[in-house]
Order: sequence, then structure tokens, then C-alpha cells
Amino acid sequence: SLTTSKINGNSTSNYSGAFYFPAANVEYTGTAGLAFDCVKLVVRRITFIGNSKINNVCPPGYYGDEFTGSRVRLVA
Repeated sequence: SLTTSKINGNSTSNYSGAFYFPAANVEYTGTAGLAFDCVKLVVRRITFIGNSKINNVCPPGYYGDEFTGSRVRLVA
């Protein structure tokens, strides 16, 4: 059975480092303006809830300057 981990934040939250949940689903609930300082996400599946938005800021040329995935799917 899969576990679900939750990341919550608001406009005053600031995260850095890595979130490593390769075998878990992640629910991300936050508000616009939540800042990530070059965060790495390794998750099985991520679900954005509410008006959550990620601003991931990395130095130019740094390996974490964009998010990529093998598959993106919108589920209603």
C-alpha cells in the first residue's frame, strides 16, 4: 500500500534541500509566493491542491533550475 506524505506552506514559508519520497504520493498544499531555494523533488506522484504554486529559484546553470518529469498528466 502506498503512503501519502504532505507538504504544507504559505507565502512566508521557505524550503531548501531535497524531498525524497520515491515510493510515496505527495500532496502539496500551499499559497502563491511559497519559495523554494533550489529544491529537488523525488516523488512517485505529486498532487497540487488549492492555489499552490512553486517558485523554485536556483543559481544560473545550476542543475536544479527546472523541473522535469517522465510523464505529466492532469487528472480531474
